[in-house]
Amino acid sequence: IYLANSTILKIPTLIFTRLPNLSTFSASDVQLMQIHRDDFTNAHNLTTLVLSKNMIKDLQDNIFSQIKKLKTLDLSHNLIVSISEKTFVGCGDDLRQVDLSYNKIYVLDYSALVPLAHEKNFPLELKLDFNEIKEVRESHNVHHLHFEILSMKNNQLSSFTCPDVKIETLHLDNNQLETISMDNCSVDYMVITSNNLKWLHFHSDLKGLIASKNNIKSFIVNEPSSLYHMEMTENED
Repeated sequence: IYLANSTILKIPTLIFTRLPNLSTFSASDVQLMQIHRDDFTNAHNLTTLVLSKNMIKDLQDNIFSQIKKLKTLDLSHNLIVSISEKTFVGCGDDLRQVDLSYNKIYVLDYSALVPLAHEKNFPLELKLDFNEIKEVRESHNVHHLHFEILSMKNNQLSSFTCPDVKIETLHLDNNQLETISMDNCSVDYMVITSNNLKWLHFHSDLKGLIASKNNIKSFIVNEPSSLYHMEMTENED
């Protein structure tokens, strides 16, 4: 089902009970202001949920716990201000793509990502571009998260750190970064253009780096290095 450019305000009552085999539900730009856990009762076969370009502000705890086969979730272009460590609890192990871009999120705590990116069959692609994120918090007991892509372009970060996680591609373009600490995490490829970085120090597993348009004066990669691609144009030195 695809709904767009109309006004429905809320997800139709019992739609997944009446259509138990529904695999895709898209309600984009329909002025949704809130969603509830009960909206997804019997959504047992839903794999794609698109609720972009609405006015959703809050996400209940365990809100997607009844959608065990969900693979793609698009909540971009809403007014969401936060996600908690319980928001995505129970959403199943098939979730591969989550888009939270163009919202109002201002703090990211890695504990909120544990239900999404814990060790499972597929690493997660998570987009948090164009939010208002000023702080990324490390939480105790956050281990072995795996991201195919973690993207936080165009936020307001002045520093970035991460716990024991594996990130294949990390995008931090167009923030206000002055420091990056990668002591505990493994990153294959990183894009950090248009920030205020003056020095960089990475582990030997870094394979690719694009760090143009900074003020980098010092760059250190632990040996033996795996780095095979690097771009650092438009830096001070």
